[in-house]
Amino acid sequence: MNGSFRDDVAIQGSVIRRIAAGSSGAFELRDRIRDGGALLGGAQRPIALVGMGSSLHAARTALHRFAQLGRLAVAYDAGELLHFGLPGLPSEASVIAISQSGKSVETVEVAERLCDADRGRALLAIVNDLDSPLARLATVAAPMGAGVESAVATRTFIAASVLLQLLVDELAGVSSAHDDLVGLA
Repeated sequence: MNGSFRDDVAIQGSVIRRIAAGSSGAFELRDRIRDGGALLGGAQRPIALVGMGSSLHAARTALHRFAQLGRLAVAYDAGELLHFGLPGLPSEASVIAISQSGKSVETVEVAERLCDADRGRALLAIVNDLDSPLARLATVAAPMGAGVESAVATRTFIAASVLLQLLVDELAGVSSAHDDLVGLA
């Protein structure tokens, strides 16, 4: 087994523990999750999750949980949405854009076009870099803290998946969500 892949998988527990702690220096992750939940609005607003690769697959892990809350949530490949689907995206949809680097060309361009078309668009970014183009476009940006990947984006997948589950827990009013992660790690 490739050492880089093994290292990326081995560090997942510490990524989850950092998210469970909910804070790191200049930002308070719990506050960003709370703000993200408020940004998504009431049950009538659909949610569009946008990403590519591991980020898109992470988005799909939350679809059933949003549905359990009665929320219409759809995961879109950023490239397909950019080239074929933007006109069909409901104007009232809240958008969760996920990108490890925050620089994925298609994901950033989707966010730019949506924000240009509607300056009031609710946009939550889940990124590693809070100074990235995607984070700067967002109304709320939540740092995944996955770090630099050396092989397959396993840390990005787990960090984005965990943050999305925390976001759904916030919408559902689950107050113990961060504490529950400690056992998972």
